[in-house]
Amino acid sequence: MNPSIIIPVLTAELPPAPAIPPGILSGYLIDLAVVIIGVTAAFMLNAWRERHLDRQRERKYFAGFETDIESDLVQLREIVGQESARRDRMASCIASMKDGSQTIEAGMAIMMDVMTIVRFRPNRTTFTSLMNAGHMDSTGDFAFRARLVRLHDEFDSVAEKEEMLREFVSGFAMPFTYRHMNMIGGTFLDAGIVKTPGFINLVLGYSTLLNQNLEAYLVLEGVVTDFRDDVRRRLGRRPASR
Repeated sequence: MNPSIIIPVLTAELPPAPAIPPGILSGYLIDLAVVIIGVTAAFMLNAWRERHLDRQRERKYFAGFETDIESDLVQLREIVGQESARRDRMASCIASMKDGSQTIEAGMAIMMDVMTIVRFRPNRTTFTSLMNAGHMDSTGDFAFRARLVRLHDEFDSVAEKEEMLREFVSGFAMPFTYRHMNMIGGTFLDAGIVKTPGFINLVLGYSTLLNQNLEAYLVLEGVVTDFRDDVRRRLGRRPASR
């Protein structure tokens, strides 16, 4: 057998690490603390600046909404007044047709009402600017954004009903007028036309759509007023009296 081979293992002790003087260590810690505080302060300042800009942007949009909605309310109230008077004239005309007292003069006045088309034109200036800039998140909380969406849904609903009435006038009232009226003289070609089923059905159909539109305007007026009051509260103002 081979004799055992013994390999000597050399060991050496490493010299101890030099001690860091307490003054230098304290300096390192202070420098590190200064860096951490500086970075934290920079983040906090940037966050504050962003919140401040958001508040400024939000207030700008709220002020714009207030201006837009006030003009909408003025327009809506004028339309509601006009359409309410038109509805009352239609109701009087229908009552006179039922009891046979309808006159050709009253029939002509009603035809002038039938040929009048009303359109509500909402002021979408601020909403359009908000959407184009991609700042929808700058308009307060979720509840406000939901109210804003509902407002514009109501705008679209009213526009659809107005289009139905316009199509009725274009498809039925205008052809009736061309056939039975002297447009220059402003008279019916046949004095008895106001007692015919064609005239009666025309007035009844128009009255139905007119009432539908008036109801939509009244609902929209309530939605617009609530939205206006919400905006005023967010601007720190008291809601206007109704």
